[in-house]
Amino acid sequence: MASLFLEGDLISWIGGDRPGVRVSGDAEPREFLFEPESWKDTPSRLDSGAGGSYRRLGESGVFGKWWADRCGGDRPGIRRFRVRMPTPLWERPWEAIVSALDSSRWADVSILRQTQDDHQPDQVSELDEPLSVLCIQGAASGLDLQTLDLDTEFHGISRAYESLDLSARKAIVPPVVEKIKFSDVEALLRIHRPSVLWFSGHARSSPPGLLLQDGHWLTPEELAAAIKKVGLEGGKTPLYAVLWGCDTGSAQRFETPRAAPPFIDALAECGILALVASQAPLPDRAAIQVAHQIFVAMASGRPIDHGVARARDQLMRTAGQNIDEETDWICPVVWCKGSAPETLRWSDGREKGARRQDATRKLLPSELRDILQSEDIEGGNI
Repeated sequence: MASLFLEGDLISWIGGDRPGVRVSGDAEPREFLFEPESWKDTPSRLDSGAGGSYRRLGESGVFGKWWADRCGGDRPGIRRFRVRMPTPLWERPWEAIVSALDSSRWADVSILRQTQDDHQPDQVSELDEPLSVLCIQGAASGLDLQTLDLDTEFHGISRAYESLDLSARKAIVPPVVEKIKFSDVEALLRIHRPSVLWFSGHARSSPPGLLLQDGHWLTPEELAAAIKKVGLEGGKTPLYAVLWGCDTGSAQRFETPRAAPPFIDALAECGILALVASQAPLPDRAAIQVAHQIFVAMASGRPIDHGVARARDQLMRTAGQNIDEETDWICPVVWCKGSAPETLRWSDGREKGARRQDATRKLLPSELRDILQSEDIEGGNI
């Protein structure tokens, strides 16, 4: 698959007495040690002060200069960075270093979390039918679990789709929703042939699983086996997976981000390119914005991480002067097992229309774009 988007630099952990990272890409590998004071202030998990502390980390020392230079320049297109960290360092909100950059660069920086470095999922690059989104709803509640409003969550996904331009809707059909039990998994994959498998419900990390309607915890291996079996029988393998969650209020430990790595490792083996998750529950408005940008990226044939980067930019601008304390913009994360997802195209070129309409909107002054987006949200379009 030829890609319009480069793999991007790989950022990995050095280890040793002083924290730092090794960067490898199209230039000679380099190592950067973090400034001790800046590193000491960064939390090990997402919290209300993570934005400010990771911004300062991204601005400090030699790493800060490299980060600004690498994300700058006149080269058009998105800058991709693949972050591969050992346990438990991958739980850190690395995406927050985007705020160290000039705001003009926010939308053009994509951070992917990579679990391995030598895997290339096998997927087609040319499509002959619209993309489809299957939202599977697990159990809304369970033992010692808060009750989720899954119908409201799907309503938000539907609103995100309805806000798309006409050309984008030619590339993606309206999302459908199914309540899922373990016995339904293979049948739903055969019937709906999803390009995106979007799970709504409870996830756990130890052992990893998704809670289904019948109380069964669906493991990564069970889901991967079902997808592989359906694919071997002539069905479609999804391009992407999404593990999502409505705002669950005061949940002390959000399990979805901890469940994501074992799921992408298993699902990549059967061809899924990437998995989108959230580091914390997103409020409805923010979740809709993220879903909208994911749909726009897919309709344009762009990798899903491009859509998450655009959504992050919007959420950062919404946070405004509170960006150091707000966390919504840090929450969306993209996981891949090895190679970053590449571009897609349709045999009839329908992605070109979506790209033109998206480019036209980007040419508007930022103030007008913000006004239009706010009106869409308040009017129920986004």
